[in-house]
Amino acid sequence: MALAPVALLLPTTAAFYLSYLALHALTVFVRAAMVLVSATLQHPRFDLLALRLCHPGAFPGGVTVRSSKGGSKGEHRVGRLVRLSSVPAPWHAPLAPFVGAALGWTGSLVGSVARACGSFGRLPVAVVPFEPAAVAYFDS
Repeated sequence: MALAPVALLLPTTAAFYLSYLALHALTVFVRAAMVLVSATLQHPRFDLLALRLCHPGAFPGGVTVRSSKGGSKGEHRVGRLVRLSSVPAPWHAPLAPFVGAALGWTGSLVGSVARACGSFGRLPVAVVPFEPAAVAYFDS
């Protein structure tokens, strides 16, 4: 009989805890969004983007191979001629490493918050900083 009043508190306690969990998760996501916006404004390589827009050939995206018959009119040689031409990379190619690192960081943050919510555990109080300076833009 003594357990009945405690059992009546369960819906109230669960509602309080779930609302607190939702508000705290919201603040974690807002802080993460501010960190991501700050990193996006400070660290992507806009010089590479400007170079790509001004000189499309500076970032080759591939090569096309075309073959044609023989040489020009004055030549007597008959054979096949192969022409190679470069295909420029898309305009957003220089930003791909930054975007990949940002998506990985965001995915790990969302995963940790989801695990904490699913296990009724403690949500992360501090957001792990996103370090765009560690992004490798070129293979070394």
